[in-house]
Amino acid sequence: MFVHKDYQRRGIASFLLSMAEDYAIKHQIPIITSEVYITAKPFFESRGYR
Repeated sequence: MFVHKDYQRRGIASFLLSMAEDYAIKHQIPIITSEVYITAKPFFESRGYR
C-alpha cells in the first residue's frame, strides 16, 4: 500500500488498512502479511503489526 507524498498524514493509509482488515475478518483470513519500507514500519507497528 502506498500513499502519494502529497496525501500522507490525512488518514488515507489508515482507512485503506482498515478496509483490508475488515475484508480479512469477513472472509476469515487469519493472517495479514506485508513487506514494508522502513519508513512505513512505525505506521504498521502502531497498528499492532510486528
